[in-house]
Amino acid sequence: MKAPIRRRLKEDSLMLVCLALFIVFQSIPAVADNFATTFNDPSEVKSGSLLFTRSPSSARTEQTGQYVSATRLNTDVNIQVSGLLVNGEVVQKFRNDTRQWQEALYVFPLPENAAVYGMKIEVNGRVIQSEIQKKATARKTFAKAKQAGKRAALVEQKRPNLFSTAVAHIGPGEEILITIDYSQSLSYRDSGFELRFPTTITPRYIPGAPVQKAFEEYQANANQVGPVASGWSMNTNEVPDASEITPHTVTETDVGANSHQLAMQVTLDPGFPVEAISSATHQLTIQKVGETRIVQLQQGHEAQNRDFVLKWKPAPQSHPQSALFTQFDGQHTYGMVMLLPPEVAPAEVAGKELVLVIDTSGSMGGVSIRQAKQAITRAISSLRPIDHFNIIQFNSTASQLFPGSQPASHSNKAMATHYVSQLQANGGTEMAKALDLALVSNRANTEAEHSSGLRQVVFITDGSVGNENALFDQIQHNLTNSRLFTVGIGPAPNSHFMRKAAAFGRGTFTHIDHTAEVETGMDTLLRKIQYPALNNIQIEWADQVEAEVYPEKIADLYLGEPVVFSFRIKGDQASGRITGRGLANQPGENKLWQRELTVNADQTEKAEQKVMQQGLDRHWARQNIDSLMNQWNDPAQQSRIENEVTETALTHKLVTQFTSLVAVDKTPVRSIENVGSQEESNQSAIPVLLPKGLPSEMLHYPQTATPANLYLVIGLILLACALPIQFRQLIQQRSERGMA
Repeated sequence: MKAPIRRRLKEDSLMLVCLALFIVFQSIPAVADNFATTFNDPSEVKSGSLLFTRSPSSARTEQTGQYVSATRLNTDVNIQVSGLLVNGEVVQKFRNDTRQWQEALYVFPLPENAAVYGMKIEVNGRVIQSEIQKKATARKTFAKAKQAGKRAALVEQKRPNLFSTAVAHIGPGEEILITIDYSQSLSYRDSGFELRFPTTITPRYIPGAPVQKAFEEYQANANQVGPVASGWSMNTNEVPDASEITPHTVTETDVGANSHQLAMQVTLDPGFPVEAISSATHQLTIQKVGETRIVQLQQGHEAQNRDFVLKWKPAPQSHPQSALFTQFDGQHTYGMVMLLPPEVAPAEVAGKELVLVIDTSGSMGGVSIRQAKQAITRAISSLRPIDHFNIIQFNSTASQLFPGSQPASHSNKAMATHYVSQLQANGGTEMAKALDLALVSNRANTEAEHSSGLRQVVFITDGSVGNENALFDQIQHNLTNSRLFTVGIGPAPNSHFMRKAAAFGRGTFTHIDHTAEVETGMDTLLRKIQYPALNNIQIEWADQVEAEVYPEKIADLYLGEPVVFSFRIKGDQASGRITGRGLANQPGENKLWQRELTVNADQTEKAEQKVMQQGLDRHWARQNIDSLMNQWNDPAQQSRIENEVTETALTHKLVTQFTSLVAVDKTPVRSIENVGSQEESNQSAIPVLLPKGLPSEMLHYPQTATPANLYLVIGLILLACALPIQFRQLIQQRSERGMA
């Protein structure tokens, strides 16, 4: 080889090696920083985490205008149960371990029917209380206080069960306590009460195509130093807020032993003796103080990787047949009523049609798909020869076992059982396709062959979708003579979707929290859907009584379920009559059931004064807001709905889609000059714990915006190409020297 050519080749290969090494070393800090977890967009943060904004004066390893996740010390939840209402206090404790002043960004989940009405920040013994404002006004208040160097906090609603908080000006080494106050109603069915508190989120499926604006922002952020300003999903035409509901998910090992931990205390004081207190999700310690029970986690703290579920039953002879609670504010009486219709064994129907729908998407992997398959198999075994059935499974696509519902013959049931045993969890969650098959296509194919009377659709899923409103609208328009029953599966199901879908489907919902509950849960559900226990329920008030009742239309009741509603009337006295028509012994035989109701706020408060009564106005307001938001899919009504929701929320101090809580300290803690020297903060996203039992394929680790992994791969490839050239040249040089 000629010397000039060899020399040029040597120089090129050395440059290639240097370039490869440079790229590899450039990628190392970025890859390592994945677990330091920096973020840009607080609106993308999802569940129970806090971020601190980095300032321009940060250390060399920190990046200006980004966020670093703060150390979580504890999440303490204190819940008071009295009667039918819950008052909850969520205390999040964080500490700023940096040497710079920081801005904290905080997000957290709550029960789907929670009414958030209070927030305060405690720092160095100072308490900053909040007030309710319109969302746009609250944002301006927060920004103005921040610029003036004052401590400030802002709480906004992202979804009915998801909220976010921003806190400005947290000093070096300071501990932050953020307290959120909420109330909610209890669930009572099958002679027992249930309390559910969510701690994390199952990764949601996002349908639709990325919108152009979001794609351009994603590209721009990807070219900057730092992380991409979104969750793991971009906004789409079907889910415009997808980037706000797709938090990155990590494991307990990733966040450390002192982060994402839950402490729980529930004080049970329902007003009657209780027994059979249990939890299928956590081990408990129970202390008895008179008739009150203090329930805590046996381990003290546990990871926030699954819902906390507590169940209890009244002692024998103490089962309530009716309950009336009232609260008088000087102008209105707010009330909550629970009435149990007489228990009647479900009638033996001539035959039913049962359509079983199973979610086989990726989020159902692990324990969830095992529970779902067990539930479907149990339902198949319960079918009689006179029944008809079909099975639909869906992930990225949807398919059904038969073209239409078929008789539940021995051979068809055996075929179905085998079909279910082969199902695996993978792909997306195209729930709309499954609903279309269940409510439209299967019905048309079945009705062409036979008429089977009752038709029930049992939908088994974790509800992990981002396009809930579109699915609710689809259910409403296609339900016709069907009834939809939802079964929530997995450690952290989307209870907001499960409850609303069943309500729109004129059915009921069931949670299965543990594999041991599958058989009893499905057996109970199948008994319920034999026939509604009570329908055509009406509430009649005496003449001249102005009453606002929610829900406006009470759904059909099924076995073991009570009539529950909230009301507001002017004054402190009224009388009313609740009537309903239920099926007694045989299908088609309606028997009148009615109950007289008299409301007297003065007498009730004297005889049954309870702490829970002070939350009845908020509970009624939350029901009013939910009723209005159920109409949101009609564009012609949106302006009216926003105005009415805003008015109710401001009156009752509730956080909604249109109102927020903001807190501002009176005394500045930083000089305006120091505040003005800081660059405007970007926004961020931070990780949550992967729900317990879900496969590692569902992990979504946060990545820096620098394509570190890509750089690492490119660098290694270049090294692989350059080193053989260098090695070949070395051998060539030695060979030439030997010949010389």
